[in-house]
Amino acid sequence: MKVLFNASTLVKGGALQVATSFIRQAMCNKDGIVWHYALSKAVVKELTEAEFAGIKASTTVFEVSPARSKSVRKQLTSLHADTGSDAVFTLFGPAYVKFKGPHICGVADGWVTHSGILAFKALGSVSSVMRMLLTIVYKAFWFRKANAWIVEAMPAKQGLVNRLRIKPELIHVISNTCSQFYRNRQVGSRFPKHGEKVRLLCLSAYFPGKNLKILPEVAMHIRAMNAQLDFEFVLTLPPDDSGLNQIIDKAKLLGVEEHICNIGTVRVSDGPDVYERCHISFLPSLLETFSANYPEAMAMKRPIVTTDLGFAHDACKDAALYYEPRNAKAAAEKILMLVNSPDLWAQLVDNGSKVLAELPTPEQRFERYIEIIKSCNAENAC
Repeated sequence: MKVLFNASTLVKGGALQVATSFIRQAMCNKDGIVWHYALSKAVVKELTEAEFAGIKASTTVFEVSPARSKSVRKQLTSLHADTGSDAVFTLFGPAYVKFKGPHICGVADGWVTHSGILAFKALGSVSSVMRMLLTIVYKAFWFRKANAWIVEAMPAKQGLVNRLRIKPELIHVISNTCSQFYRNRQVGSRFPKHGEKVRLLCLSAYFPGKNLKILPEVAMHIRAMNAQLDFEFVLTLPPDDSGLNQIIDKAKLLGVEEHICNIGTVRVSDGPDVYERCHISFLPSLLETFSANYPEAMAMKRPIVTTDLGFAHDACKDAALYYEPRNAKAAAEKILMLVNSPDLWAQLVDNGSKVLAELPTPEQRFERYIEIIKSCNAENAC
């Protein structure tokens, strides 16, 4: 069986981790599938030289996303035909192409499946809201061009059923997990020592739904409540990111610039090192499907502080402290509660280990992907 693995639209964020994890599993698993890889430059960048060398002969690298170029879409369509692929697996869509034959499409776009009023408020302006609504409609049109779908959580499946009118039996749920890089790392819980700088990791690209713009306000409230605490929020954004500039400008305005630290983008393989240098995983997200940050923090034995929203509870259960979304003062209170309680810290870390044990390993997730691809092809569902 020949399958075209399509990751041509992925440019940043957690999707890159899932793509590289899939490729590594495909390289070492005897699944009876001959793969051809359609990859973005960003995915290739995350692979080691040896890994890329191992798949180079069966890889087409796309300089531009199909989302932005009709000619690239035609190239992707031709690639499907030229490789003689029996099926296409788009890791995270939409693919912006109507393939002939079985097309299984991953969906991890919360804006399309389950966005709510809080996420739209984060956009800031009416024009931004209107642009997002048009984008959602456009993406939904292309998502429906697939024949079977894979999501990471039940809210996403329900959204595809309710919003896109897709039959539930064609939608499969495979929980997200963290890279083997995290599971292989042997670390202990790291409650900050007396006088040590508390580092709160925000490992994320800048998207509106991530709500990273709240960080300066949270820092302001922490300092007002405990002026003696030495702390910083650790960001992982490109130095020229416009979102980073907005955060820094606001931090300067509030007089908390010294509490914001940006270390630049982080390769998937370097993620565990970053977690190990930090104490707390802070995720102020207003919209997620199933962020890999949650299982990553659990694997690295770091407590989580995040928003009191359904997607966060679904992923973390009792392994996180939750605060009212968009409430910077409430976030600061939860952070200080955690920093002041070694027992609470230890309990969250222990709970996280239990939640992580219930999630699939990368290998198990890969095997489930293969089952769905083969089943779709055998049933000629497309």
